[in-house]
Amino acid sequence: MPYPMIVHVEGSIVYSHSAMLDKFGYRSLDDVIGVTKSNVVHESQRDKVLNDRIPRTNAGERNAPLEFCFLCTDGSEFSGEAAAGPFMWNGQNAAIVGIVDLTDRKQTELALRNSETRYRSLLNIMPDGVRVNRDGQMLYANEAEAKFLGAASPDELIGRPSNFMPPEELEKMRLRQEMLDRQEISDWHQIARIRLDGSSGRSGINRHHHGMGWGKRKPSRHP
Repeated sequence: MPYPMIVHVEGSIVYSHSAMLDKFGYRSLDDVIGVTKSNVVHESQRDKVLNDRIPRTNAGERNAPLEFCFLCTDGSEFSGEAAAGPFMWNGQNAAIVGIVDLTDRKQTELALRNSETRYRSLLNIMPDGVRVNRDGQMLYANEAEAKFLGAASPDELIGRPSNFMPPEELEKMRLRQEMLDRQEISDWHQIARIRLDGSSGRSGINRHHHGMGWGKRKPSRHP
């Protein structure tokens, strides 16, 4: 197995395999046998293991995946996710536990958050209005977009319907949405937009797909 797995009876490990040695730093499987399961997690989380997770599997219930801070034999730590299910071991009630290392995922998530922060900072200093829409709602707007629409701040726009168009513009935008769905870039054009106070204004707009920071969400310069 590519990830550590243990079997424990009443919290005492009775079986493991080589992935446990590689990840936690044990010298041999004999060193793992007899270790208390709660001792491989950070002390701040041991009550959760002893008073919730172990009693649950003893009662024949599964433990859903849950994140823990795991401890290696050299004192180092790593974030991991553990799931467990009831198991019989030599006629005794036991639990089989799988552990997935979340280190790479955490580093990726941090990198994405940092990228989004930098991206948002760049958007906020742009003189052009930019916003991110998904499923007809606004997820993000920069300062210039908020100013054009008459919002006190970008936060005032978050969660609002993304349609700021007068009725006569709807067909044009439907055709441009079809281009967007085909991941085509539409050209810049002028369009009327309705501000929050009901007044109208015209601006140059464009729409396109973008993945930075928002996954498959769709940032756009548009009504």
